[in-house]
Parts: sequence; C-alpha cells; structure tokens
Amino acid sequence: MEGRFAEARRRFAEIYGPVLQLASAVDPGLTQLGETNRRKIMEQIDYMEARTIDARNRRFETVVRRLDRMARAIVPLGKPQERVINMTAYWNRYGRDWLDALLRLPFEPCASHRIVYL
Repeated sequence: MEGRFAEARRRFAEIYGPVLQLASAVDPGLTQLGETNRRKIMEQIDYMEARTIDARNRRFETVVRRLDRMARAIVPLGKPQERVINMTAYWNRYGRDWLDALLRLPFEPCASHRIVYL
C-alpha cells in the first residue's frame, strides 16, 4: 500500500513538473502559485495515505480482537474449559438440550482432551 502511494507521488511530480514549467514560461508570477498548488496536492496524497493506513489498521485490529476472544473461549485463563467455566452458564443460555446431547454420545475413556460437536 505504501508503495502505491509513493508511486502516485512520484508520477504526480513527473506529470506536474512540465505543466509547472509551461505555466512559468507563460507568466513567471505563476511559479509561486504552481509550487503552492503542488505542495497542497502532495499533502492531500499524504493525507489519503494516512487515512487508508488507519482504516487498514482498524480492520486488522477487529480481526485480532475476534481471534483473541475465540482463544479465550477455547482456553479460558489458559486452562481447560471444564476447569474454569461453570455448566450453569450453558444451562441458562442453551437449556438442558446440550447436556442431553452430550450424554447420548458414546463414552470412550482417554487421557487427553477432545472436541465434541453437538
């Protein structure tokens, strides 16, 4: 992104230089006006670049926040869910159906954790 804005500045300067020379040849008093105009346009390109970068950063901040929230839900406080989350919260939110569905699954003892899709 930064490269594209740098390219826009470079191309503008390349195109505007001959126009400024032409205006100065017609009326030397236009040189100062042309330089002021060139500076303002460059400032506008800089402004647009800054706004675009800010928008990109805000967008990625949102994605990072969502990923952090998902990680905290999967491993709250860095511990297994069953060590932190009380089942009462799930009963209140989803009713008892989730527990019934969990109890219908075949029980297979193992020494590790597993993901259960209900």
